[in-house]
Amino acid sequence: MGCESSKVQATESATVQISRYQEFLQRCAPSISLISDKEAAACLDMWVDSFQADPPNPMFLWIVKDERLSKEEQRRRLMLQLRYMLDYVARPLKQYGATLVIRDDSGAIQAAAGLYMPGTCKAPGAMSNLMVVGLPPVVKYAPRWGTLGWKKLDSLKAVDRAKADLLKEVGPSWYLQLLGVKPGLQKAGYGRRLLEAICAFSDEQQMPTLLDCETEWHENYYGRFGFRTGRMAGLLGSSQGCFKFQDELRCCLPKQTALAP
Repeated sequence: MGCESSKVQATESATVQISRYQEFLQRCAPSISLISDKEAAACLDMWVDSFQADPPNPMFLWIVKDERLSKEEQRRRLMLQLRYMLDYVARPLKQYGATLVIRDDSGAIQAAAGLYMPGTCKAPGAMSNLMVVGLPPVVKYAPRWGTLGWKKLDSLKAVDRAKADLLKEVGPSWYLQLLGVKPGLQKAGYGRRLLEAICAFSDEQQMPTLLDCETEWHENYYGRFGFRTGRMAGLLGSSQGCFKFQDELRCCLPKQTALAP
């Protein structure tokens, strides 16, 4: 069945927006569904495993980097921080977002994408707040490192400003905060299926989906689905380059979108 176009109003209630997403998935991408409340913990575990299997995130590495420590110790602290940060990001999704999942025949989550609803991710400070919440377990075990980390957090203000400016420019939009695939299944098309569904929903609703990325590989990957860089923010003192915010171009060009089975 074709996906008919309709304009979404930003003032719609959370219940209406979630119901709209659920109806779309049932109609256009039946192999993908919304997460249930009882699956939240399992989904978080999958996300943590997914991020550990991927090459370490450049921003996380930059924040936790300390030349006085061994690579093994830096990696341990990175993973400790990662769980706290992902938990902080995932919790509000229950009330202010939608989490799309792909399950296997037993019902186990294989891949998931967490998106914040329009109007819930517009205040500056989200990125630096995220880092602050992720710091406690690291600071607890390494007080001296904590001072270094707090100084680095100042540079994240530029990231927050870039994010706020882009959100103001594009107006109401969904925000893709998390996307992860279970280790062993990565590069098998699960992420592609989720992104195709997300982009098709943007097409149908004529509302953009935003995301952010830090590496050229990710920028090129998301570009395959129609994303382009809308804002760039430099991390002061970082050798990793710029933090990039991308927006979905197809939001204003509704069209029939073929989804993978």
